[in-house]
Amino acid sequence: KERKGDLKRVTAKTERTNQSMVDLQKQIETQDLSIEDAQKLDIEKRSMEESIDRVLERRRKLKESIVSYDAEIVSLRETVDSFVEQYNTKITDMSTVPLIGPIYARFTAEMSKDDFVSDQTSILGVDLKNDVQIAISKHLPEIARRTEEKHMEF
Repeated sequence: KERKGDLKRVTAKTERTNQSMVDLQKQIETQDLSIEDAQKLDIEKRSMEESIDRVLERRRKLKESIVSYDAEIVSLRETVDSFVEQYNTKITDMSTVPLIGPIYARFTAEMSKDDFVSDQTSILGVDLKNDVQIAISKHLPEIARRTEEKHMEF
């Protein structure tokens, strides 16, 4: 009899435990967000945060590159300005040579800050290759002869 009572109590306790488990399982199934869903969302959140960090780092590096390129462009423009100044000085000197001087007066260059494109004629306002180079090559013997004469006078 005592064993039967113990068995009934254990059986009843087991049934209550099983029923509690079934009830808990039903509650879990009816929840909008499961534990697995929460874990997946957490993993996705971490992945998104890492992606955002990578994008922000890339953006920072790109901004640094832009600043560096801007500084390089300013430096190169200053260099070109210096070359244009030297060029204009030479053209002015050449324009003083009698007979051929007036030809060179029209070859002065002025750097266009607004029209900075790959076409040097647009940038400088003079076609160095087609106009200036051709004119100089035609007049080089005359310029050399006159320069030689000037050196002999002194």
